[in-house]
Amino acid sequence: MSYKSTRRQWVKLWVNEWLDGTTRFELTAAQRLLWVDLLALAGRSRFPGFIYAGDGGDGKRVGYPVAYLAGVLQMDEIALNNTMKLLVDKGHITLEESSPECYIIGIVNWEKYQSEYMRQKAYRKVTTKVTNHSTSRLLVEGEGEKEVEGEKKRTQDSRFALPGWIPQPAWDDFIEMRQTLKPKPTEKAKALLVKKLDSLVREGGNAQAILEQSTLNGWKGLFPIKGNGSFQSERERDLKAALNAGEGPSDYARKRV
Repeated sequence: MSYKSTRRQWVKLWVNEWLDGTTRFELTAAQRLLWVDLLALAGRSRFPGFIYAGDGGDGKRVGYPVAYLAGVLQMDEIALNNTMKLLVDKGHITLEESSPECYIIGIVNWEKYQSEYMRQKAYRKVTTKVTNHSTSRLLVEGEGEKEVEGEKKRTQDSRFALPGWIPQPAWDDFIEMRQTLKPKPTEKAKALLVKKLDSLVREGGNAQAILEQSTLNGWKGLFPIKGNGSFQSERERDLKAALNAGEGPSDYARKRV
């Protein structure tokens, strides 16, 4: 996954992995500090995810001298070299020597440290200009609980979007029926239902027919079409009669309970 070259004011740090993951036990405190400093440098870089000086006249990337990096990070050169090689061994960074003692540093899995907007951008229907207002903000220590919960809710609300290949009316009828059952479908549950429907369609099923089948039968989940579909079930006839009478799928579902 690639990102537009633009300097960032922050990168994400996954707290559980940082406090309880293997990095805590594989690296010393000084080595962990260097790892975080490299994340910050990669975020500030003109080439997000990479730390190097720029492109030379021949089009090749030019790395930073170890002495320069040691000065910026206020580290001993030998300690810096040893720690970077350890981070390579642990799968945190890549290290390429563009010339003797000049390195191009890359952050492994750089996309993990981006905002939710940037991580989900490829899956969104509408392309939105990325600004400080449209990009999810990293919460910092000291912010109120209400702000944290509000940010979490906004992220959850924007997580689900119905793919264009799913017929909206059939989906709406199914979700309306599901709202009458317990538990009601969450945004995560809807995403899993879409994943299940995609799997059934790839096996030769018809999205609309699968959704209508579950709506007709009052099923919580989605399943392959029963039978050959050439006959009309009693439930289907009842539902069509209810729809013709002006009732919705949820009214029908309540009658079946």
